[in-house]
Amino acid sequence: MSEYLLVFLPNCLNLFAYIFYLSILYNINRLRISFKFPHILVLILTYIIVFSYIPHKEDRFLLPVFPFIFLLISSFVLKIMKQLSWGKSFILKGFYLLILYEVIISAAFYKYNQRRSDSLEYIMNSDPNPH
Repeated sequence: MSEYLLVFLPNCLNLFAYIFYLSILYNINRLRISFKFPHILVLILTYIIVFSYIPHKEDRFLLPVFPFIFLLISSFVLKIMKQLSWGKSFILKGFYLLILYEVIISAAFYKYNQRRSDSLEYIMNSDPNPH
């Protein structure tokens, strides 16, 4: 059941996965104190739990919940920035570096897969009997 939380989300979100886990803990604690219902958190966790019981698991099944995950992450980062008066620019710069890291990793991954598919396409289109 925990394969989506422990394997797929860290692979899909890279470093954002750790911020996502921290935002879950922060929202549970904050909403428990203020007696409010965690709508987004319940939506995310319900979706992940329901899809965890399906025997066939793929990364693409998590795509519909990604906007809500990033909403949760951004609300967590915004609340932390409001609480820390000394670290607003530090956290913002770190967040920008994290986004830059994600873009670089995604571009490298795309380039690697493109190169691999080009070589496989060459093999598929070559003559099977060169003699």
